[in-house]
Formats: sequence, structure tokens, C-alpha cells
Amino acid sequence: MNKKVGLSPEGHLLANNFRVPRDANSNSGLNEELIGQLIQLGVLSTLSDTTQPIDLHRNFQGWKSQRGMLLDTRRTRAFRDAIEQTIRGGETVIDVGSGSGILSMFAARAGAKEVFALEITSAIELSRLIAQRNGLHAIEFIQGDAGNFEADSKVDLIISEFIGMYVLDEWLHFSAFAKVRDANLKEDGKVIPKSAQMYLSAIDNHRLYVERGQGFWETPVFGFDFSDVLAVETTRPQREIVYQFEEKSIVDTASVASFDFKTSKVDDYFFEKELEFTYAAAGFCHGFLGHFDLEVVEGKCISTSPLESSTNWRQSYFPMPKIAVEAGEKINLVFRTFKNSESGEFCIGLQLKNRRAEEQPPELVYVLDSAS
Repeated sequence: MNKKVGLSPEGHLLANNFRVPRDANSNSGLNEELIGQLIQLGVLSTLSDTTQPIDLHRNFQGWKSQRGMLLDTRRTRAFRDAIEQTIRGGETVIDVGSGSGILSMFAARAGAKEVFALEITSAIELSRLIAQRNGLHAIEFIQGDAGNFEADSKVDLIISEFIGMYVLDEWLHFSAFAKVRDANLKEDGKVIPKSAQMYLSAIDNHRLYVERGQGFWETPVFGFDFSDVLAVETTRPQREIVYQFEEKSIVDTASVASFDFKTSKVDDYFFEKELEFTYAAAGFCHGFLGHFDLEVVEGKCISTSPLESSTNWRQSYFPMPKIAVEAGEKINLVFRTFKNSESGEFCIGLQLKNRRAEEQPPELVYVLDSAS
């Protein structure tokens, strides 16, 4: 057979459907018999409820991704300081999703008696060599789904860097962490990071709206009407990662959610809350900007606020068609998180409540764990 073959548009759509773990009985386009055959061939595999999307495996097993996280010295130093502050010597530690191994190495260097570094990707091969080269023999590297790990006895400390760009993105990583925590942590044990607080701000920023939002399509492009693209982008908006944001563009900020990582469950990542934003002066709402504060250890916090120095997390911009707002007017927004029942992707839904209109504006849905 001397033919070139590749994915058809239908095949590409089908493959795309399986970028994230999904139920076998979902509308995947495959019947049960064919799914069974693809599992036998090794094309598909049976996954646990803590397995991360294959796209994230590719991202995090690559050392380009690991380099990017290590280059974020503000974040890495905060975790290092928290580990050194917590470990007094002789502790047993678990690192869930160890990646480059940097947190495990901090723990071993600080005096931990034993460190279990759990990592599902092939990045573990080099991180094991790096630890050995640096004489850190207290670390045991274990490749596989961390959610299945159980130590022989309860441990003193569990560390993990499961914080997504807007906290929630790596919800499956957090699910694995919570499962490991509940199975292995001593009653008086500690976790790093300790807690997180999420925020959302209404913003008035025309430049951002044009460069990263729907505003670019609202006026002719080189004399041509591109408003059909505006309709598509409004129906299927995308979260944008931004940084170096202008303080004057922030109109009002609301608290979205808080998490105590010693006790929070993955179900806590799914919620609905109504937020209110007040415009002191007349202006526009060009969408919303998300940031968070991460308490790494008691008394030590990293903020991703645009008013602070930048981190690798930066801020999350949720564009939506602009609306004019009068002085003193309040914007009410319903913020909800959910898992798409078809694709399994983690989504944030934003819906403006009725503003002088007879019909309720449609909810805009943003996929967080897309590999876009």
C-alpha cells in the first residue's frame, strides 16, 4: 500500500475529543465495541479520575515547560522558603507531581528523612539523575498516577505545585493531591501550599479589548466588514493570559472563592457565585480580569495581582462584548465553574444579569484546560 494517509477533518475532531479524559459512554463518536478495540491496540487507555489531559503530559514532560517554571524565581523561592521553614529535620515528605524535582530537592536539602517524588511523565527520568548528581539520596522517584500512591506509614508533609494560571486550571492535579493527602497525611501534618483566594475585576481597557478581545472585529479591517468573526468569538470566547496590566483600568474587584488545601476537596472547585462591581464613574466594561493570592505557608503569600511584580501565572482576561456603564451603576455577574459533560473540559461560565434589558444575556463559557 503506497498511499499517504493522515487525519481527516472528522478524524481530527475525534482525536480532539479525547485530548482530555472523558467518559466512555459520552458522545465521543465511537461505539463501545470500537472503544474496546482501540484500548486493546493501545490507542486509548483506561484512566483514573485523577489522570491529567494528554496535552498537559506533553507540556510538563518537556524541559522547556520546566525551565519556564524554574525561571519564575519569585514563585520558586516562595516554595523553597516555605519548605525550609516547615522542615526541621527527619520528616517524611510526598511531592505530588514532582516535575523537575526541584521541590523534592529543596525538601531533601532541608533535612527530610525520606521524600517520595511522584510524577506521571517521563520528566522523572532526568529529575532522578539530577537528584543523584547532587547527592540527594533521600528522594525516591516513583513514576505513575500519583492518585494511586499510598505510603507504608503516614507522612509529615505533602507538597505540590498544582496551581493553574487561574488556580482552577490544574484541577485534576489538585484532585490527585487531595487523594494523596487524604490517604497519607498525618492528622497534624502540613501541606504546601496552604491556601488560595481568587479574585475577579471589572476592567475598562479599550486597548486590551481590541488587542485580545472582541473589539478588533467591531470596526472595518482594511476597509472590510469582519463582523462575522465577532459573532463567532462572542459565541466561543477564549480566556487570554495577560500581564503588565494598567492599574487605572481596574474598576472594581470582587472575591470569587477561597480554598484551604489542608481540607478542600476537588468538588469545592465546582461552584456558582453572584458577583457585584460598582462603577464610581461612567465608562465601559471590556470584560473581566482574574488573579489570585496564594498563601504558600503561614505568613508568606504570593499575589498575581497586576499591581504586584509579575509571575509565570500572570492574569486571566475573560473578554466579552463591551457595555457602557453609568456613574454609580452596578454590574451583577454570575460566575460558575463546571465540567463540560461532553468533552470533560473544565469551564468557567460568566453571565451578566439583566441590565435594563428584557432578555437575559447569554452565558459566555471559557474553557480553562484547553491546550490552545
